[in-house]
Amino acid sequence: MLFLLVALLSAAPTYASSERVRGEVVTQNASKASYLGEQFVQPFAVNVPQLSFAGVSQDRIEFAKSANVKNRAKATQVGIIQRADTELISGEIGGWRNAGGGGRINHFKVSSPNAVSMRLQLRLESLDPRAELRVSGPGGFVYVSSAADVFRSTGEDGTVWTAITDGDIQLVELYLPPSAAGLPVVKVEAAIHDFASVRDGFKSAIQPKGASGSCNV
Repeated sequence: MLFLLVALLSAAPTYASSERVRGEVVTQNASKASYLGEQFVQPFAVNVPQLSFAGVSQDRIEFAKSANVKNRAKATQVGIIQRADTELISGEIGGWRNAGGGGRINHFKVSSPNAVSMRLQLRLESLDPRAELRVSGPGGFVYVSSAADVFRSTGEDGTVWTAITDGDIQLVELYLPPSAAGLPVVKVEAAIHDFASVRDGFKSAIQPKGASGSCNV
């Protein structure tokens, strides 16, 4: 499991913006998880607020895979970025609620239909230095990042990328300890829709539909 955690956090594939399949490489400031947890501070409710992205069409994915085959000497593209200001089709982040013991939590989930895995670009303003960020895929392990992890990983644009989680939904929990100094502003700026997985060495990223034979990255 430790090997898998290292692989998920250290993999550096290429992502293209939703406006064009290939283009300028996006520098990701991935929040390094402090550890893998077994659960969230509180269970997610059935009706937890959900933000839904449009998802990526199969035609765009196949175009990206074909481009990977033609550009084998370059970085392999394994996902496509969807910007919230143009491709978030519904939903909003909910409010904060009591977590017991004086703490506060904010739960929400983000979906991108048929993604192999996902990660989110978050803007977290006025985050208490004792806060914690937890993310997970459906039924998966929980990646826990301290506020210090988040601060170190925040880029010049003021955003941070969450850890990669399997599946087309990412669950997000922000926890504030008792006596936290105010409530942070939380915004989802973008989501990465992965069409290839680190679990198979991203091999499917260079296997367009209908291609035969085995490929190695």
